[in-house]
Amino acid sequence: MPGIKLIKKENYPCLNYIINRLLEPDIKKHLFDDYMGISEITALLYSGNTIVYGLFQKGLPEPFGCVFFTGVVPYRDCYLFGAIFDRENRNQGKATEIYELIYKDIIERFSVSSATANVIGKNLASIKILEKIGFKKIGIKPKAIMVEGKKKDLTIYYILAEEA
Repeated sequence: MPGIKLIKKENYPCLNYIINRLLEPDIKKHLFDDYMGISEITALLYSGNTIVYGLFQKGLPEPFGCVFFTGVVPYRDCYLFGAIFDRENRNQGKATEIYELIYKDIIERFSVSSATANVIGKNLASIKILEKIGFKKIGIKPKAIMVEGKKKDLTIYYILAEEA
């Protein structure tokens, strides 16, 4: 299994690497709307209420993916985001176990009460992972987000800490 590491805000090279990878069009379109640029994503990841985990292959300095939570405040809901950067690391069955471990860590370490995850469009891989780790679909916001110049639905998933 890959290594999971909590990334501290002082680790500028790693956080900046993650930010640049998140800006790649193939990744960005699954996480953010068209209005999120480098300034917004940088502010989001460097925010004091954002917790970032890097996913590492043994012996490699750069992460092959990340999972991060925004709005992390004890006893409140937070938002889950995640990405595997390179196609060759996707669809290998690693993500479900990784997300489960990280979500349990964020509950224990930061006492969050729940997590919300948004899925843009019909991202079946994300839906499958979220449902496997216990997230429940709570609704759809039709045409709620502009991605690649088109309005797309936003499907909302939710899990309570005690369900993890």
